[in-house]
Amino acid sequence: MRLFLLFSFCLIVLLVSPFFYSEDNFEFVGFATVKNFYRQGDNERLFIPGIAIVKFKAEYRNLLGLRKVEIDEFNNVAVQLGIKSVEKMFPNHEGKLLKSDEPDLSLFYIVRFSEMMDVNFVISKLSRLKSIEYAEPHYIHKPCFVPNDPYFLSRQWYLGKVEIPLAWDITQGDTNIVIGIVDTGIDLDHPDLSANIWRNWREIPNNGIDDDQNGYVDDFIGWDFGGKDNFNNDRAKQDNDPSEKKPVHGTHVAGIASAVTNNGIGVAGAGFKCKIMAVKVSIDDDSDNLIYYGYEGIVYAVDNGAKVINCSWGGGGGSRFEQEVINYATSKGALVVAAAGNNRSDEFHSPSGYKHVLSVASVDSNDVKAGYSNFGETVDVCAPGGVFSVDGGIFNTWYNDTYTNLTGTSMASPLVAGIAGLVRAKFPELTPDQVAEKIRVTAEPIDDKNPSYRYQLGYGRVNAYRDLTINSPAVRFEDFVIDDSLGNKDGAIDPGEVIQIKGTFKNYLASASNLVAQLETTDPYVQIISGIFTIGSLGTLQSKNNSDEPFKFKILPNTPENYTVKFVVKIYSGSYNDFVYFKVFVRPTFRDHNANFITLTVTSRGNLAFNDYPSNTQGKGLIYRGGN
Repeated sequence: MRLFLLFSFCLIVLLVSPFFYSEDNFEFVGFATVKNFYRQGDNERLFIPGIAIVKFKAEYRNLLGLRKVEIDEFNNVAVQLGIKSVEKMFPNHEGKLLKSDEPDLSLFYIVRFSEMMDVNFVISKLSRLKSIEYAEPHYIHKPCFVPNDPYFLSRQWYLGKVEIPLAWDITQGDTNIVIGIVDTGIDLDHPDLSANIWRNWREIPNNGIDDDQNGYVDDFIGWDFGGKDNFNNDRAKQDNDPSEKKPVHGTHVAGIASAVTNNGIGVAGAGFKCKIMAVKVSIDDDSDNLIYYGYEGIVYAVDNGAKVINCSWGGGGGSRFEQEVINYATSKGALVVAAAGNNRSDEFHSPSGYKHVLSVASVDSNDVKAGYSNFGETVDVCAPGGVFSVDGGIFNTWYNDTYTNLTGTSMASPLVAGIAGLVRAKFPELTPDQVAEKIRVTAEPIDDKNPSYRYQLGYGRVNAYRDLTINSPAVRFEDFVIDDSLGNKDGAIDPGEVIQIKGTFKNYLASASNLVAQLETTDPYVQIISGIFTIGSLGTLQSKNNSDEPFKFKILPNTPENYTVKFVVKIYSGSYNDFVYFKVFVRPTFRDHNANFITLTVTSRGNLAFNDYPSNTQGKGLIYRGGN
C-alpha cells in the first residue's frame, strides 16, 4: 500500500509540476501547470496553449518555406523543444512590392508544440535566436463590450467611430468621476439618465438648510442659476431644481457624456459609469435660451467635486474673469471641455479658446469637418458632431423621456467629456492639463481628409481606445511672444524687420529625447531666417525656452497691409510628431498708443479704437487701467 501511495504521489508531481531545467541544457524542458491559459506578468492575458507566433528577420527570407524553415539554429532548437510543426501564418503574402511602412506579413510563422509546455519557456528560447526578430504567445481577445441598449448598434454610429467599445474593455469609468453638465438643465427623471445623476449626499434634501455649507440650500441634485426669470443675476431667484423645463439642449448633451449604459433601454453614454452633475445656467423665460451664468456654473461644479466640466456653449471675444474661472477649475483638478463653436470661423471663441480648456471641433462620420464647425489655432481635437445629410446626426436623450438627433460642436464636446471621464478613471494621477494632452496627442490625424484646414482641426479626431493605451510625449509651445525688439520696437510687424518668436516648450506626458522644433510657413511673403531649435530631452512636465535661440523671420516689402501669416511649429523625435499652429498679424494700418493709463488704437483712416469695427479683432480699442 505504501508503495502504491508513493507511486501515486510521484505520478501527481510528474503531471502537475514543471521540470527543472538549466539555461544551457535542453534535455529537460518545462511543462506548464493548468492555469486557464493565462500568461503571468502580462495582465493575465488569455492565449492559445501550444502555439507561438514567430517573426523571422528579413535577411532569412530565402530560407523560409510554406511549412518548413531551413535555418540550422532554428531546427536544432526545434528538436530540443519538441516542436511539432511550423507554418507560414499568412501564406498568401509573399513579401513583395511592399510599401515603405508596410509590415512584411510573410515573415510571420506559427510554431506548434505540446500544450503541456510552458509558453513563456518556449518563446524565451526562440527569441534568443539570431534569425528571429521576436516570438510571442497567440493571444485570445475577449469580445469587445457591446451594451444591450437597443439603439447602441442601430443609431449610435459615433461611439464605434471613436472606439468607445474597445475603451470600455479597459475601463467603464467610475461612479466617483463626476462630469459637470453646465447647460440648460437635464431631464432628471429620464429613464436613461436618472441612475447616473449626481447626488449631493452631504445635503439633506428639502429641509431648508444648507447642510454642507457650500452656499446652496438643498442642492441635492445640482443647482439652477437662471431660475424662471433671473435676468439680473439675483441670488434669490436661483433655485435647487436644475431640470430642463423645455426641450432645448442640456438633456441631449448629458446623455452623450454619460447616459446610463447597459441598462437594456435607449442609448449608451461615453462615460458609462461616470456621474453627471446638473448645473442649469439658462433662464426658463428666455425665448433665446441663452447661457447666462456659465462661469458661475463652472465654479459650482468645481466646488462640488466635478472632475470634468462640459461647456457646449460660447461666443466670440475674451474676458480676464472668464479665464480666471478656468484657471480656478484647473487648479482644483477639473478639466474644462468646450465646444469650438458653430460659426464656420477661425476667430477666437470662448470658453473653448482659453488656456487650459480642451477645445473640440466637429466632424461627420467620414472625418470631414462639419460645415458649421469653427476651426483654427485654439482647436485641440475633433469629435463626431454629426451632419444630417451625411450621417443623420447624433442620436441621444431628449426632453420628456424621449430621444432625438441633433448636430453641432455642442454634441462633439460632451462625447470628449465622457471620454475624459474614462481617462480620469484609468489614470487618476494625471492633472487636468495632462488628461487634455492625453486625449489630444492620441487622436487620429485627419488633415489628409481636410486639406483646406490643415493644422486647423487640432491634432485629429479623438480615439478613446488610443487615449487609454498609448503612452506618448506631448510637447507644447506655450506662452510665446512675437518680438520686434530688433526692429523699430513699435509693436507692429513691418517689412524688413527681423522678428523673433520666443516661448516655452513643455512636455506634459512621457519623457522624450532628441526633440527638435522647426518653424515653417508656406506663405510667399515670409522669409524664415532661423527656423530650427534643438530642444533635446524633456521629462514629464519639464520645460525649456528658446529665448537664447529664438525663431526669426521677416516679411517681404510687397506684403499686403493688414495681412495674416499662418505658421506651424513642428515638434518631433523619432516616431513622435506634433505641431502648434498659430497666426501672426502683419503690416497693420493702425497703432496702439499708451499714455496715462489709457490704451487707444488709432487707424490710418483717422478712426479711433478698433480698425475693423464691429468685428473688433484689429487693435486693442480703448482700454483704461487694463480694463475692457
